[in-house]
Amino acid sequence: MGYRSNVTAIFYCHKPEDYAPMKLFIDENLASDDDWIKGCISEEEGSKKYIKFYAEDVKWYESYTSVIQFNNFIEAFVELADGDGNKLTWAYEFVRFGEELNDTEFAESDGADNVLHVYRGVDINI
Repeated sequence: MGYRSNVTAIFYCHKPEDYAPMKLFIDENLASDDDWIKGCISEEEGSKKYIKFYAEDVKWYESYTSVIQFNNFIEAFVELADGDGNKLTWAYEFVRFGEELNDTEFAESDGADNVLHVYRGVDINI
């Protein structure tokens, strides 16, 4: 069957006026030509607007084309968000957790607010 993960990434801005350029960058560079990635993206709103990437029960292997595209996008996003002297207020956070309890990966940009939190539940089936 294979090893599966749940993957969540969010992209947000500290200043509302930076949201439209960030959304355009995401639309043009992340979801432009991969239908699977497009299906994992949604625009959300909490205390501020953000873009959410969510994939549940997915094979997240570094050699898969969609994962390579996602990781390349993250590199470009972070380069803009964290660049020297950058005035953008873009931020991102990423969490991937696998089937094993100790298999958790977390990454974020320099300006992240640490708004993603990982938790696991326990079911008792007696």
